[in-house]
Amino acid sequence: VNTVGLAINEARSALKRMVERENPDLAPELKATDAAYAKFKIFQRATKDAGKEGLFTPAQLERAVKAQDRTKDKRAFSEGEANMQDLATAARDALGDAIPDSGTPSQLFMAALLGGVKHKGMGMLGLPGGLAGMAALSLPYSPIGTRLMARGLTNPPAAGVGLAQALPFGAGEYANQIGSPP
Repeated sequence: VNTVGLAINEARSALKRMVERENPDLAPELKATDAAYAKFKIFQRATKDAGKEGLFTPAQLERAVKAQDRTKDKRAFSEGEANMQDLATAARDALGDAIPDSGTPSQLFMAALLGGVKHKGMGMLGLPGGLAGMAALSLPYSPIGTRLMARGLTNPPAAGVGLAQALPFGAGEYANQIGSPP
C-alpha cells in the first residue's frame, strides 16, 4: 500500500515538472494555485474542528496549521515557518486563545436564581420583570446578536458615520474612508 502511494506522488510530481518545463509561462499560476489550495485546506481543517457555526478560535487555526505541516516531525511548525503560521500566531496574540465572554450573562443568571429563592414570588432578580431585563442583557451573546454585531462592525449604517467621526482612536478616519452620509 505504501509503495502505491509513493508511486502516485512521484507520478504527480513528474506531471507538475513536465507542465512547468513545457509551458513555463503558466508555472507561476500553477504555483499560486497550489499555494491557495494549501491555505484553503488549513481553513477547512480549522472550521471542521470549530462546530456547527464554522467559527474557529486562533488556537484552532494554529492546530490546523500544525496538522497540515507535512515536513518531518513538524519541523516547519517548530521553527515558525509553517504555511500560515504567521497569521495564526498574530491572531492568537491579538484575540487570545478563546472566544471572549465577559461573564455578565452567567453572573446575572446566578444572581437571578439566588435572588428568586430568597425573595419568593417577586420574580427573577427579586423584581417583577427581571427576567425580561436579564434576557435583554444576554441578547448580544446569542447567535442572532453576534451576527448583528458583526454586520454592524463590518458594514456600518450611513447614519453612524457622523458619530464615528466624533469618536477618538481613529474611528473618524475609518468613517472618512467609507464616506459621509448623503
